[in-house]
Amino acid sequence: MPQTSRPGEQPPAVSGPVEGQRLRAGWASLFRFTSKRHIAPLTLALAFSIARGLAVPLLAWILGSLFNVFSSFGSHSISAGQLLSTTSLECTYILALGSGVWFLDWAYFSLWVIFGELQAKNARRWAFEELLHKEMRWFDGVTDGLPAVLPRIQAYVYTATRSEFWKSTINGL
Repeated sequence: MPQTSRPGEQPPAVSGPVEGQRLRAGWASLFRFTSKRHIAPLTLALAFSIARGLAVPLLAWILGSLFNVFSSFGSHSISAGQLLSTTSLECTYILALGSGVWFLDWAYFSLWVIFGELQAKNARRWAFEELLHKEMRWFDGVTDGLPAVLPRIQAYVYTATRSEFWKSTINGL
C-alpha cells in the first residue's frame, strides 16, 4: 500500500523515478563512459565530420564557377577554347572533391563507430564490475531483466529442440 503524507507532514523521499515518470538524459550522458584513451578517436571523428560538412558548400562554389563559365560562353565573353580549358579544370576539381568526400565519409564514419565501440566496451566493463560487487540476494530479488527472462529462454530452447516440428523436419529429409 503506498504511503501518503498527512497535511503538514513532509512527503516521503523518493530515491528513484516515480512510476510512469520518464527519465531525461542530457548531452553529458553521451560521454559518461569516455576515458582519456577515447579523446583521439573523438577528436578525429569531429574533425573529419566538420571537414565533410565543408564539402557541400565547396561543391556549390565549384558548380557556381562552372555555370558562370557556361553563361560567359553563352554571352560570347569567352571563346570555345577557354570554355574547354576552364570546364576541364572545374571537372578536375569536382573529381578531386568527390574522391576527398569518399575518403572523408569513410574516415568519419569509421571513427564514430570506433568511438561508439570504445564507449560500449567501457559501459559493459562498468556494468560487469558493478554486478560482481552485488550480493547474491540482490540477484534473487530481481524481477525484471535477465534473471526473469532466463527460465523462459530455457523453456523455449527445451521446447524448440524437442518439438515434433524438428523431428518431422529431420525425418522428412
